[in-house]
Amino acid sequence: MCSLADTHGVAEAIAQLSRTGDIIVLAGEMGAGKTAFAQGFGAALGVDEPITSPTFTLVHTYDTGRVTLHHA
Repeated sequence: MCSLADTHGVAEAIAQLSRTGDIIVLAGEMGAGKTAFAQGFGAALGVDEPITSPTFTLVHTYDTGRVTLHHA
């Protein structure tokens, strides 16, 4: 993945395949693109609120109706 658009595209494709109970773990250094992925994933699921980095919190939760996105 080379760009923000690429990251969002992959995340959106995976979001379309996700089902309740699926667990997707993103691990990487700060700045690796985990939040960018979560933003694309959340957008594909219809999350209306801003998805921000949980760097200084424990977890951000977004309920989409179909699946729940936990960004930690």
